[in-house]
Amino acid sequence: MFSTTSLSSLNNRILPQNMTGVRGSCGVGRVLALSLDPLVDKKGAFAHVTPTALALTGAKSLVLTGITATNVALFKALVDLQKPYDPGFELLAGMKVATPSGSTGKIVERSSHRGIMVCVVEMDNGAPQETYSEQDLCWNPPDLMDVIEETNWSGFPQKVVVSFTRNVTTTSTCRYIEFLMLSAYTKETVGKFMKDAPKEAVRHMEASGSRIAAGGMMLESGFYGCVVGHTSVFITQQIFDTIRFLNHKRLAIRHGKSKPHWSFSQYTSDAAMSLLKSSGSIITSSICAAVGTCIFPGTGTGIGLLVGDTVCYLL
Repeated sequence: MFSTTSLSSLNNRILPQNMTGVRGSCGVGRVLALSLDPLVDKKGAFAHVTPTALALTGAKSLVLTGITATNVALFKALVDLQKPYDPGFELLAGMKVATPSGSTGKIVERSSHRGIMVCVVEMDNGAPQETYSEQDLCWNPPDLMDVIEETNWSGFPQKVVVSFTRNVTTTSTCRYIEFLMLSAYTKETVGKFMKDAPKEAVRHMEASGSRIAAGGMMLESGFYGCVVGHTSVFITQQIFDTIRFLNHKRLAIRHGKSKPHWSFSQYTSDAAMSLLKSSGSIITSSICAAVGTCIFPGTGTGIGLLVGDTVCYLL
């Protein structure tokens, strides 16, 4: 049994002099316990397939897919708003227009009559269809709600399922890589790649007593901690892209096309770009995590990781 004197002596010998905030009867035990267990942040092999984890993953997939579909609709609306400024802009069937009387409607037919372009307009107020000269009509851009309502949501459920499957596959790949690493290397080596970045930032903060010093240490810790995750993202991306490529090739053969819509050169180019993005994300994630740690260890670290993960994949 250690006496109080021997425990204090052990504290002074093991902990550096600048480890403020962790000295004392409980601080030394906590820091020693964390330092002696390199796999302190290791996740369970099947923790991501529990009902609660799957429900959270499903909710995340639903929200992110919905945001993506809405962004596509908004981008389309912005492109539509720029159409009148194009030199070759002309009214087409399906466009909403305003008539000289101020009422609105949709063009259902457009034709030439004695050299003049005329449009048949279906009125929004239920009035009979009317014919106007194209010069008398003014394009009426749709509002935001109309754009969202007219968005094609037919494939939305399938996209949610694909996103959910991709997320679960990525996490499963990550756990399998960790298992292989534990089988080939020591716990001390593998532990560097399994650190939870926000928790590790808090530990660095407690050990150093300085946010700047903790941020500097997170450059290395964040780099190692992001390697397995982004490697799993790359492998999963290649699995899904390979399935899509083979499916494109199968459909091309079925329909008698000599060249598939997605060529092998495009497939390899996409794979190289995916590898570049994953590699770049490891660097940007560690840098952003370090910056976030300097601002607020823990929460700031997590926000920095999210930003760093997103930057390269948006390019």
